[in-house]
Amino acid sequence: MGDFYASGRGVLKDYSEAEKWFRLAAAQNDLDAKWNIGNIYQRGAGGIPKHFAEAEKWYLSAANQGHIRSQYTLAAAYRQGDGVDRDVHEAARSEPGRCSCTVYAWRDVRKWRGCHY
Repeated sequence: MGDFYASGRGVLKDYSEAEKWFRLAAAQNDLDAKWNIGNIYQRGAGGIPKHFAEAEKWYLSAANQGHIRSQYTLAAAYRQGDGVDRDVHEAARSEPGRCSCTVYAWRDVRKWRGCHY
């Protein structure tokens, strides 16, 4: 249901309502729901204020359980300074050891780490 409210598919777009549904799913350990909550707070979607510490909490919760998108999102935030001080070392620690990421994510990680393979 959270996806429907976040996207406005079949219902009026309402990020507060989406967050409510995502929290219910996250309580059942739905890792995508945890990522979605983090994304709402990172972006400040739909009038919900940006709050990166809250976003980071949700991303880390999912990332530590192997959720690749959360790992990549955290690494990208640290690499770009999106909501946090830019820190390429934290970006490298946030992602590579945790996941078997997509081709694009690994391409970026190799660039951050100075690898050439």
